[in-house]
Amino acid sequence: MRGQFDMGKNKKWKSQFIVVALGQAISMLGSQGVQFALIWWLAEKTSSPLMLGISGIVAYLPMSLFSPIAGIAADRYNRKFISIFSDMTMGMIALIYAVLLFFLDLPVWTVFVMLCVRGIGSTFQQPAIQSIIPQLVPKDQLVKTNGWMQLLNSGSFLLGPVIGASLYAIFPMSVVLMSDVVGAILASVALAVVKIPKLEKTENEKQRFVTEIKEGLQVFREDKKLFYIVIAEALCMFFYAPLSSFYPLMTSDYFDLSAMYGSAVELSFAIGMIV
Repeated sequence: MRGQFDMGKNKKWKSQFIVVALGQAISMLGSQGVQFALIWWLAEKTSSPLMLGISGIVAYLPMSLFSPIAGIAADRYNRKFISIFSDMTMGMIALIYAVLLFFLDLPVWTVFVMLCVRGIGSTFQQPAIQSIIPQLVPKDQLVKTNGWMQLLNSGSFLLGPVIGASLYAIFPMSVVLMSDVVGAILASVALAVVKIPKLEKTENEKQRFVTEIKEGLQVFREDKKLFYIVIAEALCMFFYAPLSSFYPLMTSDYFDLSAMYGSAVELSFAIGMIV
């Protein structure tokens, strides 16, 4: 990724990093909470393994399809705009769906549209915000700041489902969705007020998307160890993803337990990731 911190131009990097990190933390908490609530709502409404399986596909398939494009876009274009636009798009979709859900009796399949749009938005937002951090902090602080961002990400996996379950137990789904809207607005405002250094233009930008994707694939051909690691991870996710999608259904339908117990399952998984 291009973009490097300039000490002479950005002496207030700590305050800027904190603003961006806090905004992202609030957004991730809201997103994880709503994601959990949506899946749980679908499990209670349908009690269908097929519907839960489809929800997992539409939520994670966009990441597989658009990740190469999203990475190149974050490298070539305005990362700040991509991050804000992705966040606000997900927030706007959540707002529209919340209003429709409040006034209309929507069919349950409409949640697939929500999950798909959220998946696409997240696919473009994550590499953009990850690429912004090196532009804000000194090179010798990157390991520390990346560690903090990873901690915030893990924290959202820990607390997000708990927050989502609590909100789902108290409020209707249309109100729960508003937490995603609030998180998107706060994250976008936090990023908007921070001045991000402009990227220097390079000759590589004249390359086409297809050329850069081919170059990325060539890296896997040349580095067999990296290729095997990626394949192993892909296989693990292939077998784990269906199981994770059925956790809410197992908890609500088979064990006849509430959303709070479902959040405990997600919490246990997140703790295992940290350990």
